[in-house]
Amino acid sequence: MGRKEIILEQVQVGWESLHKLVDSLPYESLVMPPAYGAWSIKDHIAHICAWEKSLIALIEGAPRHQAMGIDEQDYESGTDAANRAIYAANKDRPLAEVLQDFRHTHARLMDRLSELTEEDLFEYRPYEDSDACLAEYVLGNTCDHYAEHLEAIRALAALS
Repeated sequence: MGRKEIILEQVQVGWESLHKLVDSLPYESLVMPPAYGAWSIKDHIAHICAWEKSLIALIEGAPRHQAMGIDEQDYESGTDAANRAIYAANKDRPLAEVLQDFRHTHARLMDRLSELTEEDLFEYRPYEDSDACLAEYVLGNTCDHYAEHLEAIRALAALS
C-alpha cells in the first residue's frame, strides 16, 4: 500500500467513526445546546464540514475563507476567529441541511483526494506561508480533526 492509500484509509476510518456516532444519535441530541458551552453537536458537524470545504479549496487553489463561508479577515485573524465565524454562519441552519452538506462535502473531498498523486500530497509547497506538504493539511483537516471533535460529541451525547 502506497503513502497516498494510507492517507486515504486514515481519512476514511476517521470519517466512518464520526459518521457512525452521529448517525446513532437521536435528533434531540444533535440540536440540543449544551449546558456548559456554546456548541451543539450540529455545530460541531457544521464546523468539521467548513474545514473540509476549506481543504477542497486549498486543493483547487481557491480562497479557503470563501469555501468556508466566512470573511477573509476572520480567516486571516487565526483559527479561533475563523471558528467563531464558522459558528455564527451555521448556528441557525436546519439540522437536515447541515447533515446533507456534511455528507456531500465529505464525498466531494474524497473524490478530490482520490484524483491527487502521491507527489501532489507529499511535495512541499508554500501553502499559506507554511512549509507543510498537502498531506499534513489533509490529516489536520480530516482524521485528526474528526478525532478532536469525536471526544466533544461523545461528551455532549452523554449529557442528553
